[in-house]
Amino acid sequence: MKKNHNTIWLILVLILLGTIGYFLLEKNDTPQDLVISESEPVKLRIGYIPIADCAQLYVGKEQGYFAENGLEVELTKMTGGAKILEALAGGSIDIAFSNVVSVMLANNGGLDFIPITGGPRTNRDHKETGILVLKDSGIKSLKDLEGKKIAVNTRKNIVELFVLNYLEDSGVNTSTIEFVESSFPQMYQLLDSKNVDAVASIEPFVTFSMQTEKVNNLGDYFVSVMSSMEISTYNAEANWINKNKETVEKFRKSISQATDFANNNRSELEYIITKYTSLKPDQVKNIVLPFYGSDIDEKSFGEILNKTKSRGWINNELSMNDILN
Repeated sequence: MKKNHNTIWLILVLILLGTIGYFLLEKNDTPQDLVISESEPVKLRIGYIPIADCAQLYVGKEQGYFAENGLEVELTKMTGGAKILEALAGGSIDIAFSNVVSVMLANNGGLDFIPITGGPRTNRDHKETGILVLKDSGIKSLKDLEGKKIAVNTRKNIVELFVLNYLEDSGVNTSTIEFVESSFPQMYQLLDSKNVDAVASIEPFVTFSMQTEKVNNLGDYFVSVMSSMEISTYNAEANWINKNKETVEKFRKSISQATDFANNNRSELEYIITKYTSLKPDQVKNIVLPFYGSDIDEKSFGEILNKTKSRGWINNELSMNDILN
């Protein structure tokens, strides 16, 4: 009898526990009571140059836009667009900052790089470039550059393309000019030592060079050719884009937010730029900053593509659709 009594109690306990469990489940099985864990942020590796032109990235991190949109961004500092695109091709980064001509040349060479957002732009209110010569060089006009040596940061890129167009539009015989490579930070030293006759410089180095009071600026080689243009874009490989569409949209949204901030908060932007570049606060105050764009300026992009084709640098069959889609 004792054994049967214990068995009955065990059955009653089990029934009671089951009933309690059922009501607890019913109580908590409504959508508003379900606990949903937040997804981990997506890690994104971006290659950039530590200059003011990349300020959209700095703002995105400092203002928390990337984090708000579920991205954990790792910025990889590099020396120039060519190196960044090499890293993109090798898979060590996911998104690459690069001037648009280098992107065109990469696609012409068989790579499938697509611009996913806009970047720095130049226009008549944001003149960033200059062809600089020494005041005592005897060079007073663009025509005086015939037979001279000019420094550009990289051969066959956006700088050389627009310098050539600017000079030819001014009647200069460019076949007589020798172009040599030099990084932007080293250009003034090269000019001052008279190893070159002129340099195709860009901000902040135009301002820094002019502050020596030893140079003249013969003109902005970007705006003199096109009144408004896209200088650089943020780019990714086509297959990666197809596999990471949601991440790409998060990045685009973050850049759009950062762009609005950068264009409308000059003083705060100056402070952020000093954190990511070698520029000091008093230097940033004096330089010309670009206008930043989040969308691709397709009109500008198309014009630059045509200029690159007419120079014979890329295949005439390469179209806007090949690059932008």
